[in-house]
Amino acid sequence: MPAAYINIIDFSLARNEITNVQLASEYPDYTADSIYKNSGVLKRFSVDKGCVCTDFAAENVSELLNKHKIDKHKIDFLIYCTEAPDYIAPASSVVLHGKLGLSKEAGTFDLQFGCSGYTYGLLLAKALIESSAASTILFVTADIPTQVISEKDPHLRFLFSDAVSISIISSEKKGYKLGEFIKGTDGKGETALRVINSGFNSPRNEEWYHQEGNENLSVGRMEMDGEAVFRFSVDVVPKIVEEVLNKNKLKREDIDLFVFHQASRIILKSLQRKLKIEEEKIYNNLERVGNTVSASIPVALSQALSENRITKNMNIMVVGFGIGFSWSATVFNTTNL
Repeated sequence: MPAAYINIIDFSLARNEITNVQLASEYPDYTADSIYKNSGVLKRFSVDKGCVCTDFAAENVSELLNKHKIDKHKIDFLIYCTEAPDYIAPASSVVLHGKLGLSKEAGTFDLQFGCSGYTYGLLLAKALIESSAASTILFVTADIPTQVISEKDPHLRFLFSDAVSISIISSEKKGYKLGEFIKGTDGKGETALRVINSGFNSPRNEEWYHQEGNENLSVGRMEMDGEAVFRFSVDVVPKIVEEVLNKNKLKREDIDLFVFHQASRIILKSLQRKLKIEEEKIYNNLERVGNTVSASIPVALSQALSENRITKNMNIMVVGFGIGFSWSATVFNTTNL
C-alpha cells in the first residue's frame, strides 16, 4: 500500500490588507492597540465585496501551480474545501475544475468544512492515495469569511481573514509523510458558530436584509458564541492531542512542532498553558494573517517552513478544530522533506 505525502504546500492572501489603524478609524471606541489586545491580530486580509470564492481560488491557485511548475494535466483528483460555495448545485469543486482547466479524467468533490477542513481533507486525500484511487491530488482550501461579517460585529472583523491554499498530495516520497488520523464531531455545537440567513434552514429574506448591519450581507451573516467556542476548544483539543499521539505510537516529547488551527490568541495561549507546550514547540502566525478558517493550518505550515521552523527529521502535529463542532488531527514526518 503506497504511503501518502504532501509534496507542496503554499498559499495566497486576499489583496486588501486591513490594519488595526484602519479599523480604529471605523470604530471610535477602539484604538489600534486595544484592537490588537482584543484580537491578537495586527493585520488581516479581505477580498473585494461581491467576490465569488471560486474566482478567488482559481486566480490564486493558477498562480501557485505555475510558481511550482506543476503540470495541471497530471492532477487526477481535486478536493475543494470552502464554506463559500458558488451554488447549492452544482458542486463548487466542479466549477473550480472548469476554471482551472483540469483534465476531464480528474475526479472532484467538495468539502464544506471550516476550521477542521484542512486536516479532514488530508484524511480523505490519504485514503485516495493509499487505495490507488488517485495518484496526484490537488487539495485547495479557500475561504472568504469577511463577506459574511457585519460592520456591527467588530470583534469578528478584527479576527477573520480571507486566504487560499494549495497542497499537492501523492505517493512520491517527498515532503510531509502523512501519519494516522483521528477525527470527531459534536453536532450539538451547530449554533455556536454559524452563518445565518444562508440556506434552507435559515433562508435570507428581504425584511432581514434591510435591517441595520445586514445591508451588505447578500449571502448571510456570521454569528459566534465566543464563550462556547472557547470552552469547546480548551476541553476537546487536549484530548485530541493524546488520541493522535496514541494512534501514531508517539509520546509528547516526540513532537517537535505543534501547529493548531489559528483560532484566536486566547485559545492558542490557553491550549499552550493547558498542554504545557514550550514556546519554541508551538507555531503561531495569527497576528500576521488573522484566522483564515480552512486555510489557517496550511498558511502556518508554509510560513513555518520558510522561517526554518520546519526542517528534516521532525514530527509535526497538526490539529484542526472548530465550527460544527468538528475536529481532526494527524502527525507529519519530515524525513523526506
